[in-house]
Amino acid sequence: MKLLVIGGGGYYGGFVVEALRRLAGVEVAIGGRSGPVVVDLADPGTHAALDPYAVVIDAADTVTHAPDRAARRAVERGGIWLELSADRGVTERLLALDPDGPGALVVGVGIFPGMSTALAAVAAEGMQRAHIESGVRLSPLSGAGRGNCALMRRMLETPGARVLDGRQVETAAVFGAAPLPFPSGERAAAGVGLPDVALIHRATDAETVTTRMALAPGILRLGFTIGAALMRWAGPLRRPLGWLSEWSLIALRAGLLRRVSSRVELVAIAEDGAQRRVERLDVADGQRGTADGVAAAVICLRDGARPAPGVHTAPTAFGARALLDAFASLTGSGAN
Repeated sequence: MKLLVIGGGGYYGGFVVEALRRLAGVEVAIGGRSGPVVVDLADPGTHAALDPYAVVIDAADTVTHAPDRAARRAVERGGIWLELSADRGVTERLLALDPDGPGALVVGVGIFPGMSTALAAVAAEGMQRAHIESGVRLSPLSGAGRGNCALMRRMLETPGARVLDGRQVETAAVFGAAPLPFPSGERAAAGVGLPDVALIHRATDAETVTTRMALAPGILRLGFTIGAALMRWAGPLRRPLGWLSEWSLIALRAGLLRRVSSRVELVAIAEDGAQRRVERLDVADGQRGTADGVAAAVICLRDGARPAPGVHTAPTAFGARALLDAFASLTGSGAN
């Protein structure tokens, strides 16, 4: 199976390529604006380079490079597009696409979104109109690429989202904290509009969906909340303040802390009045966990779980339990 990783020369893309090259039965190529396979998401004239590949994996910076047109082309020509973007706006746009072709677009592949969405789908299995809370705990004091730093700025300066009464509604970028039972113990987690809001709703048809984030160490939650408030009140200074924030993160995370890894803890709680389930996942290295989440989807594809034509979330494309099982086979980290 021939795979192309767009952005495979970047920070997270490098981890993805490394994880995929450990799998049997796949052939991995790297795509980007400077090759080896030249493809620029912003330039449709380069998109013909996608055609020879059965699976295209987008690990590029989607904050500044929209994948919509390239993804549509891949699907229309029978390919499978796996989208890693953690940008809520990109996620919602892709979920709304209606490409005409025999291929499939799978949105939200990785660890969060990805394993987090699968975890919520398992927690809500068999429930009607479930109420779901999904949480992630990680440390921003760890390595990242420039695209991830741009994503953090985007989270602070744009409204968040929740699902209430079956409909997605806008919220503040950061809203009321609540305790969540992470694998390491109960932690306060702030409400944020992660892309899992739309993904979980699509995968489960839940009555309510709230996504939350806990930072480690916990004191950083205060700074995160203050940063979002400053962005909201900055008015005409919002743009320069945002760029200052982003470049500060680049200096810290893409520079000084580039080789520092972060533990990632996931939790999903689903209840429907009659029952309540809690599913957890603990990943020692979040950067490699993102790559292993992609590899888990590729394992499902390689082993015959080809999604039907159209647009899917990762659990609706491959099965939530199958994804988590494939992830556990790579990492030893199983849901509990």
